[in-house]
Amino acid sequence: MKSKYLKIFLIPLLSIASIVSCSQNNEEKKEDDEKVEPTPKPEEEKTSFDRLVDNVENLGFVTGDEAPGKTTDFDVGGTDLGYPLYVKELKKTYFFFGDTFTKNQTGNWRSNVVGISEDDNLSDGLTLSSFISSSAGYTTFAINGHHDRNGVNEVTKIPTGVIDIDGTLYMYYFSMWNWDAPQDNKMNYGGCVKSTNFGKTWERIYDLTWINPESGNTKENITGLINETAYNEKNGGNILYEDHIGFDATQICPVDGKDGYIYLFLEGGYRNHGPKVARVLKEKIEIFEEYEYFIGKYDENNNPQFRKGKQGLAYIRGKSATELVSNPFGEMSAFYNSYLKKWCIMTATGNSVMMFMSKNIIGPYNSRCMLFPGSSKVVPVGSIYAPLSIEEMQEEGGKTMYLLTSTWLPYYNPSFIKVTFK
Repeated sequence: MKSKYLKIFLIPLLSIASIVSCSQNNEEKKEDDEKVEPTPKPEEEKTSFDRLVDNVENLGFVTGDEAPGKTTDFDVGGTDLGYPLYVKELKKTYFFFGDTFTKNQTGNWRSNVVGISEDDNLSDGLTLSSFISSSAGYTTFAINGHHDRNGVNEVTKIPTGVIDIDGTLYMYYFSMWNWDAPQDNKMNYGGCVKSTNFGKTWERIYDLTWINPESGNTKENITGLINETAYNEKNGGNILYEDHIGFDATQICPVDGKDGYIYLFLEGGYRNHGPKVARVLKEKIEIFEEYEYFIGKYDENNNPQFRKGKQGLAYIRGKSATELVSNPFGEMSAFYNSYLKKWCIMTATGNSVMMFMSKNIIGPYNSRCMLFPGSSKVVPVGSIYAPLSIEEMQEEGGKTMYLLTSTWLPYYNPSFIKVTFK
């Protein structure tokens, strides 16, 4: 109260001269302030679609004329996917693309190609500096697809996931019978090839074959396909159709569990079912019967339960309780994020790019995050699919994450997306 009465008492003591002087000083100060303190800039506009996401930004195309690397110089003007793999022995990142053309979806069709990046600054987009090429210097396929017309035998072979184990590269893929068939009938089988020279050549691991018994193709044709070499040469292997039935594992995306196991996220039926999971010891990755499949149950100590080989595959067939997420998945990627402290599996579902999270690699994946919807301006088309990333494409301990995502129309090249979490 004293301060209030003091202020009232002092006001009449101010002379007219002092008031004028004060006014002049204020005018001078105002001019100085205008010079020293410009109008603050508006806060940077951010795009966010989820409580976990601070900002989403499209950094441009990865392939094509508009990409930083201008990949049309490598005869790569239209492609999709781009499964990333950091090859630690070379300190380079490989990107495994799907069907690839000279432009859009025409000219020099290759079922898959491998781009290589040494880009250590992803904040301005992803630059591919080279592609795995033939001896003549032309960008070529990793493994060959037959390119038969739909419904004859095999249209193409598409990568579904890759991993590097002590310098040996493993690429999982599926053989497509007919794109126009119903979802469960489209694929012939899922398989695996390996390279011991960092992608220059590939060889089939015949034992790693998961046949789709729902395929519209004939048993005879599929038996021929699964025994071909990576370059479509006949009778490279001698495995039997009946020994490799595996509907749920026709699409496999591997990730290192950092516990001695490689974990494999599985999809069966093209974009028609929820994902499942299996695991295999690193040193036994090439043995079909050593793969063990999570059966959706836990023991009394809360340890997840698995069944090996053919028995495991037979058990999980048709059981929704073995799905990690109930809604159908498309092409997917799996990785650990240290910032979120979660294992993440990412896909495009319901026309949105979604990430499902769990503290444990086996699950449950009951936390979810919408990175962005297909209706957004991030990628301004509705045909979004295949959001792909790895742990090595993270910054600030995982607070910033980069991913590729594909579109079918009106352009056929992956975009490079930057996601920043709150």
